[in-house]
Amino acid sequence: MANLFSKKPNVQTLSPRQKYEQKYNTSRHNLLLVFAFTLINIILLAINSNMYFLFSSFIPLYITDLGMFLCGSYPEEYYIEAGLEGMEFFNGSFFAVTVIISVIIALLYLLAWFMSSKNRVGWIIFALVLFGIDTVGMFLLAGFSVDSIIDILFHAWILYYLILGVHAHVKLKSLPPDELFTSDAVESTEIDNEPIDKENI
Repeated sequence: MANLFSKKPNVQTLSPRQKYEQKYNTSRHNLLLVFAFTLINIILLAINSNMYFLFSSFIPLYITDLGMFLCGSYPEEYYIEAGLEGMEFFNGSFFAVTVIISVIIALLYLLAWFMSSKNRVGWIIFALVLFGIDTVGMFLLAGFSVDSIIDILFHAWILYYLILGVHAHVKLKSLPPDELFTSDAVESTEIDNEPIDKENI
């Protein structure tokens, strides 16, 4: 009779190297999140849509919004209430330039995601600095308000995971060469170490 109570192999076991690689890749994937939502918001803002996704970089949206303001894309009542009814506006080409600049900034996050593969942590550090500047810019240009709490939490989330990615890379470099075993090897080892039921021989 087979031993029904023998220890089952744990296929979820990860080596230290795999755990740190997982954290590093999670850090990279957050860059895709920043790029995607920032690009979507730039497009929505440029077409005067009322929709807006919270999870995005601040500075590209600020630049696009500034272009709309300087080109007279805001409702006329806005300029009248602000005492700017006689304001001279830039033409549409200026607004196009602001949108292009915003898209280029967003693309930097996509570039960092792509180039940070194969443990090229320098690009994660680049994204960390870039998003750190974005966070400081958000506080300086928009200040703090109850309405901005979700944006602040999102920025804190991204900064945390980028720092975690850099930390994971440092830990990966400190691992000895014999830490290269995989979860398949762990599973195989656990199966080999199971007690043999003599009744089943």
